[in-house]
Amino acid sequence: MIDIDLQIRGAGLPSPVTEHRFAAPRRWKFDYAWPDRKVAFEREGGTWQGGRHVSGKGYRNDCIKYSEAAIRGWRVIRATVDMIADGSALELIERALK
Repeated sequence: MIDIDLQIRGAGLPSPVTEHRFAAPRRWKFDYAWPDRKVAFEREGGTWQGGRHVSGKGYRNDCIKYSEAAIRGWRVIRATVDMIADGSALELIERALK
């Protein structure tokens, strides 16, 4: 599997901040963030295996987190593992950073 970190570096994009907290005092974090541009990337795991993000409670909690991010002016790119592998996640990140 191709890692998004390698794709970001290979594309010459600015280095992201990892595990960026964006809504203190909440403990919400983005997997990757470019705070100066208010762009974030979230790798959504378990989408094909019934992981936490696709359970009723997990999905609800993610809706609250991403809605709060939008209210605060963040553009959040979300992608599944297969989107990372086929390059479509990187394309979305590149577009958001332009």
